[in-house]
Amino acid sequence: MKQRVWWVLGLTAACTQPKPDADPPAPITVERGPDASAPAESGEPSPSPPVPPDAGPPDPPAPPAPQGMPSCALTPVCGTTSDGGAASCCETSWVPGGVLQFGFSAAELADVAPIDQSLADRDQPVGVSGFFLDRFEISVGRFLTYARQYEGAPLPPGAGAHPLIEGSGWQGGDWDNELAASIDELLADASCGAASDPLALLDQLVPQAEGENATPEARLFRIGLDTLAGLDRPMACLSWFRALAFCIWDGGRLPTEAEWELAAAGGDQNRPFPWGDDATITELLAMPGPIGSHPEARGRYGQDDLAGGLREWTFDGFSEQYRAPEGAGYECSDCANLVDPVGRVVRGGDDSSCCTGFVAQYRSAARETSASGRPERTIGARCARDATDPLSAADQTSASPSAAAGVIRLPQPPAN
Repeated sequence: MKQRVWWVLGLTAACTQPKPDADPPAPITVERGPDASAPAESGEPSPSPPVPPDAGPPDPPAPPAPQGMPSCALTPVCGTTSDGGAASCCETSWVPGGVLQFGFSAAELADVAPIDQSLADRDQPVGVSGFFLDRFEISVGRFLTYARQYEGAPLPPGAGAHPLIEGSGWQGGDWDNELAASIDELLADASCGAASDPLALLDQLVPQAEGENATPEARLFRIGLDTLAGLDRPMACLSWFRALAFCIWDGGRLPTEAEWELAAAGGDQNRPFPWGDDATITELLAMPGPIGSHPEARGRYGQDDLAGGLREWTFDGFSEQYRAPEGAGYECSDCANLVDPVGRVVRGGDDSSCCTGFVAQYRSAARETSASGRPERTIGARCARDATDPLSAADQTSASPSAAAGVIRLPQPPAN
């Protein structure tokens, strides 16, 4: 099974990577982004509009949203509001807890060839407590706001932990060594040829004067704040460690893999794609653009670009078996795989014109792996956040009552 799974992953990864001889990324642009209740002629009231067949009971009320995200100090603009106005890049939405049928169902597997049929054993119940998940991926403007205050200091051990998963926070030690030592190094390491390339952005917005040898840090501080707030491309080329460090600084954390899939699948609706079951929408995702360019692909709980935009880091280390070390039906609630033997899990298909029609990567259950210390042109992240009110945050009546929360203990491959 291992060889077959890695073949699939390799095929998907090859499909989502930009071609080596691709054209240079496009310049980053600043963009700002009859009455049914009327009585019928007969005088009788009109019937109520039909309820969509997949609509369940109304979602429980959300707790107050977290406040004070430092990356939002400049009020960056991404996408649009429901009435067509400019939306904040820092909107976050409540995802109610529930029991997720994690992974591809047997019926869904018939539509996702060449996904290995042995992956059907991942169709299993997983409990997830309620949490907030940012509407948008980390934007260039938010990342550069982070860069302007960056000092390279180690993070506090335990920072960014899931409140119900012991040992899920920042580990210090070798993890601190994965952080950039300076602003210049942070910007250079995030410049890997993506449309979000900060060094290319500096060349575009703050060109060096003739004979001047200004550092990237000095040029970064010459960008006007209004311009910085309007940089609404998704930020790629972040390693897993640096994506987690950003979310910690911004008052959040990376979502667990189960949390990410719960949001993408729409909870108990178990959607094949974040927007539903219409596979033709994936053809639109091959057209890259600013964050929130594809409102038709928005998820049930308000998140944009869960498919399209960039692939996104989750907290979990990758394992083929994931939550089924004892076979199908193994339950776990509020769990995560803390071990990173072969890389961390990335979710969500990216905007890529190389693979139009290859829709499996955009499905809510699709998963891949990437080395945690390596930035890639198609990988970014979005942050998860915990409610400030512990009583409403728990939302554990929806999670699986028979499974204990904790760390997933999985058999690991032998060392080389």
